[in-house]
Amino acid sequence: MELRASILESIHDVDAEQWDRCCGPDDLLVSHRHLAALEDSGVAGPENGFTSSHVVLRDARHRVVAVAPAYLKSHNEGEMGVDMGLRLAHERLVGSYFPKLQVEVPFTTFSGTRFLVRPNVDRTRAVCALIGSLKQLAADRGASSVQIAYLAPESGDPQILRGLDMAISESNTFVWRAGDDMSFSEYVAGMTGSRRQRINRERRQVQSRGLDFRYFRGGGLQPEMASQFFDFYVSTFARHANKPPLNMDYFRRVFETMPESVDLSVSIEGNVWAGASMSINGSSRGRALYWGQAGDIPNLHFEQFIYRSIERGFVTGLDVVDFGGIGEHKGRRGLVLEPMAHAFWFTDAAMRVIAEKASQHKCALAEAERVAERKHLEC
Repeated sequence: MELRASILESIHDVDAEQWDRCCGPDDLLVSHRHLAALEDSGVAGPENGFTSSHVVLRDARHRVVAVAPAYLKSHNEGEMGVDMGLRLAHERLVGSYFPKLQVEVPFTTFSGTRFLVRPNVDRTRAVCALIGSLKQLAADRGASSVQIAYLAPESGDPQILRGLDMAISESNTFVWRAGDDMSFSEYVAGMTGSRRQRINRERRQVQSRGLDFRYFRGGGLQPEMASQFFDFYVSTFARHANKPPLNMDYFRRVFETMPESVDLSVSIEGNVWAGASMSINGSSRGRALYWGQAGDIPNLHFEQFIYRSIERGFVTGLDVVDFGGIGEHKGRRGLVLEPMAHAFWFTDAAMRVIAEKASQHKCALAEAERVAERKHLEC
């Protein structure tokens, strides 16, 4: 089967239905609607350091059979656990590190599929063709490298990429996976005594406030909720004197174009919102993305963002809920560290050697972190 590649300057240059046939129903962060919300809101736009350079493969019948959401980037903002000091090494040995060509979901540090391949298409062949096109594009545009960020290992793609002269590193993310438990109470009952006591105590403290917890999805999402939630989202960054990467228009577009995939949890005290968290959920995998609160209710973050997201996973039949890689407090509340992969290929051969050594070291550190966390879970 002959595959022909094209490079798109906008997600709107490809038919949404054909893109989503490659995406599938589970990893909705790489769906056409979500990427369009990022681009159309300006979050993933040239003024923000992103130049869309999506790679699309078509067969002889002009059907889209594989895609990769890619961007020429002029910065490392919004990335955690990816770079490993490679920018500094490149600038010392070769020259400018930017632009780099990165396959990712902008400002989203959750693992998932990065090479989207239509069902019944040979995945290995498609990934090889996508990487070949990305390498050529990097050379043509003067990019330092091709980088794939936050790649889910279960896709099998890291093994394919190793065979394509790419260095593979790892970082970790906290997840909940459905097991044999049928409810949140059964899930907690299987923990060690100290963790079980901590969770039950924190839940009682929040419940004593008499909050009303509500969930909104699909037709229940109202347009004004986007602006309300955005205020909470901003407050989380303000607490740490950080600038939020997403804007109000992004949330408005997500709420309007993919409401059946958004799970909005709101806690209400009196007649006003006390806290709110937002997930984007596929058919079997959820991602607990953003959270914020109006005041400072003790333990509301744990109750609403973690415990109720897991409860929601039981109710809606999710197999996995991903909570991201930041926050030691997550492990103390029963979540488990799992690896996510990052891949690198530099146009300069000497940098490829450096990237390989750095990646091996990073993998060892990530594995040590997982081992230490497993020991903590046993205490």
